[in-house]
Amino acid sequence: MGEEDVYERMLKRLERIEAMLADIEARMSVLEKALSINSDPLMRRALELARVEVSLTYNLLNNLNIISKLPYEARDDISIAIMISLLSGPKNISQITEDIKRMRGKGSR
Repeated sequence: MGEEDVYERMLKRLERIEAMLADIEARMSVLEKALSINSDPLMRRALELARVEVSLTYNLLNNLNIISKLPYEARDDISIAIMISLLSGPKNISQITEDIKRMRGKGSR
C-alpha cells in the first residue's frame, strides 16, 4: 500500500467522522424539539469542537499529501511554508511573508 493510499483512506475516514458528527447534531435537534427541552450547551460545544478538530486534521492531511508529492529539493522549511500559504489562494509577496512570519515566528527571505 502506497503513501497516497494511506492519505486517501485517512481523508475518507475523516469525511465519514464529519458526516457522523453532523448526523448526531441533527438528531439532537430533533430530540430537543420533540421533548421541548433546551440544548445542552456543553454537548453543543463538544460537537462544535469535534467538528473543528476533524476539519483541521483533514486540511493538515490534505496539505501533507500535497507536500509529499513535491520533489525532495522543494521540501525545505521555507518552501513548504510558502506552499502552505498559497494553498488558501493567490497572494502577493507581502501576504506570503506575513503568513511565513506567523508559521515560523520570524521573517525569512
